[in-house]
Amino acid sequence: MKKIIYTLLIINITILIIFHNPNNAGTEIIVADDIIDLGEVKSGSLITAKFVIINVGDKDLRIDYIQTDCHCTVANAVKMSAKKNESIIIQVRYKNNIYGFFQQLIMVYGNFHNSPIRLVVKGVML
Repeated sequence: MKKIIYTLLIINITILIIFHNPNNAGTEIIVADDIIDLGEVKSGSLITAKFVIINVGDKDLRIDYIQTDCHCTVANAVKMSAKKNESIIIQVRYKNNIYGFFQQLIMVYGNFHNSPIRLVVKGVML
């Protein structure tokens, strides 16, 4: 019975070591502001915003994909990778003629923990 318990314990420890290997983990990031509130903006005007993603991990940061929730919103990055302590800027452009509150969602996928991250641009069209 002791042999079975020791064997199971060794198997469990081995599995934990394999799946908790730090070399398989993504990098760490900091997002300066994940929500940008533009306040009141004129209807029909081109709205722009910039999000800064800083790589604070030990591995290179890689952005794989950026997705928006509406065809009226375009988001892109000037560069798609950053070394430790470098940053990536996500540029967002939004244009609409609808009056009232707006909130645009941008999802950023990459090799970082908690991927994807959620970025929001919001405000009120007058």
